[in-house]
Amino acid sequence: MTVGGVNPSCVDPYGLTYCDIDCIETCTCPFGTLMMNTTCVRLHECPCFITDVGVINEGDSYVDPLCNSRYTCQEQTLLRDEDYSCGENALCTDRGNEHGCFCEDGYDGDGQIVKKKVFHKRVDGTENFDRDWEDYKNGFGHLNAEFWLGNEAIHYVSSQKIYSMRVDLLDTSGYSTYASYEVTSVGSMEQNYVLHWEGFTGTVIVNALTSHNDMAFSTFDRDNDLSNGNCAAQYPGGWWFNNCYYSNLNGDYGSGNYWMPVVAEESEMKLRPQGAS
Repeated sequence: MTVGGVNPSCVDPYGLTYCDIDCIETCTCPFGTLMMNTTCVRLHECPCFITDVGVINEGDSYVDPLCNSRYTCQEQTLLRDEDYSCGENALCTDRGNEHGCFCEDGYDGDGQIVKKKVFHKRVDGTENFDRDWEDYKNGFGHLNAEFWLGNEAIHYVSSQKIYSMRVDLLDTSGYSTYASYEVTSVGSMEQNYVLHWEGFTGTVIVNALTSHNDMAFSTFDRDNDLSNGNCAAQYPGGWWFNNCYYSNLNGDYGSGNYWMPVVAEESEMKLRPQGAS
């Protein structure tokens, strides 16, 4: 005999659900079987049973050790995704309490579809980029729209290994260009998130980051530029201002989000480990 709720079952294979009040004594199943409704069944007869793993709960998933398949329990039916596999620049590993495909540092995605780490994106001017130091430090916006990832995150990613950076621009006439930097890093908060780049190539008319190389980050409440005034207050938006700028992709949308000699309709900045595709 066992107390209600403690008896292992197909729904609760480990018997972890306990009664809070009014527990009653019930029958227990023999060793090697589990309770399914009111019947004792062998393990493999339980819905969502996996050999050498056991029963997985409704809505949960299990990825095999080599990340070659993913199993999901849906409506008491075990579904197998045989196409599950780790994408390039993703690892089959454990993170927290989960096992599966996870992106390497510098990449985003679900571990199957892997993208470069985007840290700046503007598409329509819906997000306010005239933010203070803390906002730029921690990040703001929405990843599926406009955002700044956060200077702490950008520093962390770029300090893990040697990273390159790509800047993609779409101007107001619909013309696309890009700038690529072979080596890019962003310093720590103690260094005021100083930007450093080497090795420019691209299709942009001007490398508008030339005067911003090795400059600290500035916001309207933290002036680190070389101007007599405060560039981030005069030209709203945090950036690696010099005196003041040839580029400021975080400036006022429609006029101040500038990359010499054009105003950007859309812009995206992303990091990727050097040599990655």
